[in-house]
Parts: sequence; structure tokens; C-alpha cells
Amino acid sequence: MDFHSTATRSGRAAARPPRRRPLAAGLLPASLLLLLAGGHAAATDFANLLPATTNVWVRTADVAQLEKGWQKTGLARLLDDQAMRPFRNEIDRFVRRRTPAEIPPFGLTWQQLKSVAAGEACAAILKTPSGQPAWVILIHVEDRGERVVKVLDDLRQAYRQAGARVTEKVTAGATVTVCELPPTEPGAARPVRAYFLKNDILVVTDNAAVVSQFSGRREDGVGETLGQQAAFRYCQRNCPTRFPHGPAHLQWFLDPFASEALLSRSRGDDERDSWQWARKQGFTAIRGMGGAIRFEGKKFDTLHRIAVYAPGPFDLAAGMLHFPNVGQLELPGWLPANVARLTSLQWDLSRALNGYGHLFDDWYGEGEPGVFEDVLAGIRDDPGSPGVDVRKDLVANLNGTVVSAALAVNEGQGLVHQTLFAVGVGDRQAVATALRNLLESDPDVIRREVAGQTLWVFRDRVAAQPTVDRQGTESSFGPDLSNYALCQWGDWLLVATRAEVLQAILQPPPQAKTLADQPEYQQVMQILTQAARSGNDLRRIARPHLDLQVPYQLLRVGKLPHSRALRDRLLASLLGLEANGDSQPSAGNGQSGAGSKNDQHSETLDFTTLPPFDLVKDHFTTSAWVGQRRGDGWALFRFTLGK
Repeated sequence: MDFHSTATRSGRAAARPPRRRPLAAGLLPASLLLLLAGGHAAATDFANLLPATTNVWVRTADVAQLEKGWQKTGLARLLDDQAMRPFRNEIDRFVRRRTPAEIPPFGLTWQQLKSVAAGEACAAILKTPSGQPAWVILIHVEDRGERVVKVLDDLRQAYRQAGARVTEKVTAGATVTVCELPPTEPGAARPVRAYFLKNDILVVTDNAAVVSQFSGRREDGVGETLGQQAAFRYCQRNCPTRFPHGPAHLQWFLDPFASEALLSRSRGDDERDSWQWARKQGFTAIRGMGGAIRFEGKKFDTLHRIAVYAPGPFDLAAGMLHFPNVGQLELPGWLPANVARLTSLQWDLSRALNGYGHLFDDWYGEGEPGVFEDVLAGIRDDPGSPGVDVRKDLVANLNGTVVSAALAVNEGQGLVHQTLFAVGVGDRQAVATALRNLLESDPDVIRREVAGQTLWVFRDRVAAQPTVDRQGTESSFGPDLSNYALCQWGDWLLVATRAEVLQAILQPPPQAKTLADQPEYQQVMQILTQAARSGNDLRRIARPHLDLQVPYQLLRVGKLPHSRALRDRLLASLLGLEANGDSQPSAGNGQSGAGSKNDQHSETLDFTTLPPFDLVKDHFTTSAWVGQRRGDGWALFRFTLGK
């Protein structure tokens, strides 16, 4: 089951978007209409109707089959669960916050879309000539003419009843209808929906001005489209839509930095800091990502091919993104049974250290280049220093296999995740010597012996010096390693966020189970071995009953931005949640805040309406990934086990 070759065998709440002027039908350019007038657009041409400024794209080849496949999935069952009703109502409130109740938020109801779609449909977010985001839906409606006429008539009537200004203009043989709704608040711009039908394609958008951009071409055919972009073409090429049991139900594409810049225009500067930092550190080497998804609902819940287009250059901190392919990368089974998620990858550690140096300079050196190199030089050359050349004595003697595991631990106030890193050792003696020379004379490090192994534990600096702030001071230069522990254990260098994590591995309780004893691990490993026959540089497994519980609970109580896990903080940023906790109320506090359902126009969802995790955990199943470097990017395959 080679995942590449199988296909060939078968807001932030407080901010508002900048106001837009009301649009009139008379402003509509005719370029898209003229393009469509040349003949019927084939299903594969939708990406070639959209302009190069399209940042987000989602497509289905068959709307009816999409719905049928979706209904088989665990996520569909989750959303249908009675316990999710309050959150479903909150989603409805959120998507309708800027439109009257009788008007579909996205121009059509799902039932209307199904009734007119003859097959393919796509939705996209693009940048208008004025720099604003706009969404557009394209639907192939061949032989559905009467249904389309009825739907459009019903919509015109609904808009008029809602007090909208409805205007029409015939351009290039097509009737373009523009509906301008009343402002949602005094002084605000009128929400707009525009519709037109030409050559069996129905187009719906929230900004009539984008019509001129659909093709990106003038009448002489000059101009660029989404389908011509290198990132889009790479993702399409590396995400075949044919799966062993049928075609993909969904395809998608995303330009991460362009879409963030476009959609974050309404957010404050703080919300965008992490993205600005990523741009500054060279991560714009990632130019696009896309995928093809099939909903199975059998042995597999979902199958997902993913491609990441990253041609480089990999400068500054982005230099860490070098993962050489290997023959068969393993997920270690000796880890304890409480592993929530586990990632194994092959890493060019020399380049990773250089890239980390740029992070260190930015985070701890106040942006001054060379601070990290000065630290390394001091460790090697200063009088009284350990005399260790970190690159030569330590990093060069590691083999590049890196394992990261989140372990679910009950610490009294509920489940938390502690992190374990395991790095493959090439020369045991050299690594042991480097660790001893580096750490044994450090007053902030305690040496312990556990089961015949040497454990190096960093003291808690805050507990030892109550006046020291964990956020970093002159006396706590660099990352806070309080309570971290290190140990060389056979062919592995182990690093954990708590010493107890390593103690449980070095000296497990009697009858303790390991990850390898777990049935889903055994099942996943068999599939991964087949899927990665051509080699891989990444493997990952996630066990949702342990992995999702922590971020889910943090999300419910409004504390997700405070999570120690980078994944959780990125999710919080995408959801528009603030680190100060003001973006939504805590569960049960009874207060109305941004994100609360008491705020009709809140720009964030009220996640306190989610049910307790125990009520919905059975809808989630184990998932796994495998990936490899391919040309100018990475090709990955993800699957979720079925029930």
C-alpha cells in the first residue's frame, strides 16, 4: 500500500474588517463572462477560472458523493451527537452574525447547493484589487436550469423581504444579480451577495468586484490563474485523487502566508506577531500546501494525501527544515503506554543547530546576530568552561533520528502532557563524555543514578530563587530548563520536561505496559510499513483519547492560548483567541465577553458551549502520518482508523 503509487494502480474578537463601499451591478467587469462565453468549462477548469490571488481553494468533484461519504465519518457522527447541540447552535450564530436569519450566510443553503449541483463545485477565498478578502463559490449546474432559476428567484424574494437592494444587469449575455443587505450596525458597509449563471456555471460571491479576477486573463487570454501557480501544480501532482476504493471526495489548497496576511487584516498587531516572526526567519520558504481526502467509513475513517510546496531558500531559522529520506523510519515501541502522540523523523542536526541559533538570537539575544555562536564559543573556550565543542563533541555523534512524544500524565488537577525527546546516538562513548563534561560542574544541574543510568536534572530556578521570573531575566538568560532531565540510555539520548518521565522509562513499574503492547499501535505500524515502502523521513501517530483531551478542555475554559504545546497555541491563533484570556469567558463564569453567545456579532466562537470530552471521545479514532521529501517539497499520507 505505497501511498504514492496506489493512486496510479486504481480575530480576533475586538477588530472589525475594514469597511467596503457598497457595490453596484454597473461596476461589474465582463472578463469572466466573456471567458465563459467561449464554451463550457470542464470540471478541471475551475482552478483556471480563479485568479492567481486565490489563497484558499476547496473542491469536490461530486457534491452528492461528498455528502454520502461525509456521513460515514466519525466527525459527522460527532457533530450529530445530541451533546453537541449547544455548540452547533453557536456555530449557526457565528456564521449568521452578519446576515439576516432568512438569508443563507454563504449565498446558498446546503440544500439549495445540492439541488442545483450536477457534479463539481468549489469554494475559494481570494484577494480583490483593493486588497480585501472575498469568497466565491462556483457550481457546475449542467441540465439543472429549472432548479437554478427557482433557487435564484427564491433568493431574490428573500433578499427583498430582508430589505436588500436587488439590482440586475445583463453583461455578455448573462444576468448578474447583486443583492446589498442592510448594514448590520450603523455606519457599517452593506453585506453583498452577487450571483450569475453562464454556460452551466453558477457563481456566487460576497464581492461583485471579484468577477474581473476569476480568470485573471484579459480578453486576449493574457494573465495568470490559480491553476498555473507552481505551488498549486506541485500539490495537485503529488496528491492524486484516485484512492484504492474510489476517488477523493475533497481537494484543497492553501497559501499559508498569503492567506494569513489577507485574513488577518482585521486583527490587531499582536495576533500577527508569530506570523511576522516566521516571515522574518525565512519560513516563507513554504509557499503552499494542498491535499486530497477520501471518506471511507470502513477500515479507515478517512484517507488523506497532503503535499507541502517548499522550494526554499531555507535561510535563517528555516534552515532547520532539512529532513533526509531514509529507508524505513521506525516509531519506537519501548515508550510507555500513556503516549498521546508520537512523531519520529530524520533530521539534519547540524543544520538544525544552525537554524536554532537564529531563533536563540531573536528570542534571547534581542535580535542581535551571533549571540548563540558566542554562547557556544564560551562553552568551548572560556576559562573554567566545560571545554565542550557542542557541534563536534555532541551533535556530530548523534545519528539524526529524532523522536518526540507527548505523554499523558494525571497530575492531580487533571490530565496534562509532558514531553519526551529521544535522539539516536551514533557514538555512545563520545556522547556520554560530552554530557558529563558539559553538565557535571553546572551548579544548576543535579546528577542522579536510576537503574544504573546517569540522570542529569536541571534545578527549578524559580523555586530556588523566588524573585526570578520564568519569562526570562538577566539571571535566566536563554530558555528555562527548570525540571528538565537528560539521560543517555543505550542508543538514545533522552530529554524530558520532567525527571519523573525518564524515571518511568528507566525503571518502569512491575507489569507496566508499553506502547508496543497496544493493539492500535500494532495495527498502525503494519499500515505505515506498507505505506512507506519507498522510504520516509517522518512518521507520526496520534491517539485521540489521550491526545485531544488536554487541548479540548483548555479550549472549553478559554485557556488554549496558555498551553505549553506549540500546536495548541497555533490552533488558538487560528481561532482568533488571545493569550490574555479575554477572547472568551471561562466555562461557567456566567459573564458575557467577546466570543460569548450573548454577543450577537462576536468575531470568535463561544467554545464554552462544547460538551465535556468524556461525552464525545468515542467519536475520535487513532490517526497516523508518513511522509518524505519529494522534489521541491514534502509528500505525506495520513489515515484515520475506522470504528
